[in-house]
Amino acid sequence: MKSDLLTDNKAVFEDKHVVKYFSKYLNGQLNKPEKTILGILEKRLPGMTMLDIGVGTGRTAYHFAQKVKEYIGIDYVENMIKKCQERFKGIDGNISFRLADARKMDDLQSNYFDFILFSFNGLDFIPHEERLQALSEIKRVGKKDGIFCFSSHNLQNNQIFRMNLLKPLSVANYFMLTLLNKDFNKVQHEKYAYIKGTGHMFRLISYFIRPEEQIKQLQASGFRNVRIFDLSDGKEIQSADFYKLNDNYLHYLCEI
Repeated sequence: MKSDLLTDNKAVFEDKHVVKYFSKYLNGQLNKPEKTILGILEKRLPGMTMLDIGVGTGRTAYHFAQKVKEYIGIDYVENMIKKCQERFKGIDGNISFRLADARKMDDLQSNYFDFILFSFNGLDFIPHEERLQALSEIKRVGKKDGIFCFSSHNLQNNQIFRMNLLKPLSVANYFMLTLLNKDFNKVQHEKYAYIKGTGHMFRLISYFIRPEEQIKQLQASGFRNVRIFDLSDGKEIQSADFYKLNDNYLHYLCEI
């Protein structure tokens, strides 16, 4: 599955119907933890250079681009970048969009960005080794004491490993996931795992990771002071409660 992950996922994101979906996702609004994080950084944003990785069709750009000193949005899908360039054409400010891959951002200067955002689980659509490579690149282009924020699928979300017999959709999803994933019920006990069929008509392969393992992964890559925010209400979670986290995905905020 790992060998197909990059190719298969990119093909899904290049689909014109998926581009259209992202254009309408959340009606262009931030989710609750993103709003919380925007509030935390609000006073600092005017002096910040920002890199928005996996910008998609520009949902997050609407909320951050004109608040920061300089904004660069990147994505590895050309159709997404074209959509951003169309939507933000003529908007004043130091705003640009580029085709680029988080694993190898050679065109971006080292020690440059004050704030780096990788929203909507974009980091989860590349394999483990490349994920670590992307974290290394993010560390390289970010300034010392800068901020990195991203979201990631939560392997502790046991709802995907259970079916609610009272909800036909839950039953159907469960059987599709068991069909598409070998040893499906065993992966919930791993530190991280690949699960096929978690989005866009069961086509995407996603990386799921336990919160405590994600913190270790970040620390090993040189990031510091990791904080976690709950998807359902946007509130910060205390470390003693990490084992309780059951959201589909979680938001992480850390220092570079």
